[in-house]
This record gives sequence, C-alpha cells and structure tokens, in this order.
Amino acid sequence: MAGLPALTDDVLAEILVRVPSSCDLARASAACSSFCRIATSPRFLRRFRSLHAPLPLGVLCPDGAAAFHPAMPPHPSAPAARALALAADFAFSFLPPPARAWLLRDHRDGRFLLDRALAGGSTAFTDVAVCDPLFRRYVLLPPIPDDLAASVQNPYLQCGGDGGLQSRSSEIFLASCGSDAGGEEPLFAVIWMACCRGKLVAFFFSSESQQWRALSPPEHYALSTRRVMGVRLGQRNHAHGCFYWMITLTHRPRNDVQ
Repeated sequence: MAGLPALTDDVLAEILVRVPSSCDLARASAACSSFCRIATSPRFLRRFRSLHAPLPLGVLCPDGAAAFHPAMPPHPSAPAARALALAADFAFSFLPPPARAWLLRDHRDGRFLLDRALAGGSTAFTDVAVCDPLFRRYVLLPPIPDDLAASVQNPYLQCGGDGGLQSRSSEIFLASCGSDAGGEEPLFAVIWMACCRGKLVAFFFSSESQQWRALSPPEHYALSTRRVMGVRLGQRNHAHGCFYWMITLTHRPRNDVQ
C-alpha cells in the first residue's frame, strides 16, 4: 500500500473499471476518497456501464401516464428497483403545468422526452422537454426556427387523431450523440420528423450545439411516398445505430392501379 498514492487517476480508473459488478464498485469506492472521487465521476460511470450492462430494474409502461413497475424479489435488482421507484417521479410533476398537457414520446439512457401542444393548436410543432425523473430536472428545447419549419407543409397525423392533446403530426425521439465532450453531463440528441406529401422532413437537435438543423431525408424513402396520399410511421425500432419503422399507408389514390 506504500506505493498506492503514486498511482495516477488514469491508472486507478483502469483498475476500478475492471471490478465485476456495481456492488463491488460501491465497496471499492468506500475504501478511500480517491477511489470514491474516480468511481463517482460521470465519465467513469459511463465507461463502467458500457462494460458492465446493468440488470433490468423493472418495466416502464409509457402509454398515457407513465408507470414504472419495479422488479420484485427474488430478482437481484429488486432492492435497487424499489429505491428507484421511491426516488424518481415518473408522473413528471416537476414539468411546467398543466401536467396533463405533457405527452411522453420517448426514453433512452435515463432521459425522457415529452412534449405538449402549443397554444395555437399545431399538432406538428410543440413544446419539447428532455428530463431526468430521478433528479427531477428538465431542459426545454428551443423552438424549431421558422426557416426550417417552412419546409413542413400539411404533415400527416402520426398519433392520436381526435384533434385533442394526444394528436401529433410529428415523430420525435431521442438519439445518442456520436461524440462525447467529456463534460459532467453526457450529450444527447433529438430527432424531429414529419411525413408530408411526397417527402419526409427531418430536423436534428444536439445538446452540444443547442441548435436545430435540417437532416437530408433518405433517398429511398421517396420511392415509398411518391404516389402515396398518407403515410403513418409504425412502431419505431433501433438496432446497430439505425432507426427502423414499419410504414403504414393510410390512403392510396383510386387511379393508382398496377
């Protein structure tokens, strides 16, 4: 132990990242202040979690009011799941009122994406919030600039349909950033999409740049929408860094006979 103080933080991090489980990491971090400082840094924890996939804590039912159902004994995650259920606010009551106006759209890496209809009644452009229910923190994203929004013309309805608070003419979801600035908070990205007649419009927001920018639509998508009067994106799936949808055709022109 006499040579331990000579070890640099990088060497200590390489040692700690190799402990077999989060419980072992917690015990090791209690050994001294240096271990605790390294083991609790966000950058180290992101690396540790990438190498040691955590056990599931429960099931989140995002439809309507989000409800978290924690893992029950004898599942090994039961104690941590119960602690999460008690500490986190999955009702998102910390968002600006009224609470019922917010609609849960997506969740990824501990973050949740919600939006609410604007006063003007648009079902495409909404207030967007990215939040952390465990620490009850949220960030309101800036509105999509007018020059970008002008490219969205008569988007097809994607969810809801009653014209009320649940109706949306856009698909909006979280994505991982390709880079890591090494700051205290990991980066995130939000993708906004709308299906208009004959084209797909997509915008990208990065927490690093704090700006919206246009994304080039995939060329093959035009083959699916060229003669289609209505397109609804189905269940979204994610694999190998890509997003996939099952396309639903809501209406075809009567003269489109092949």
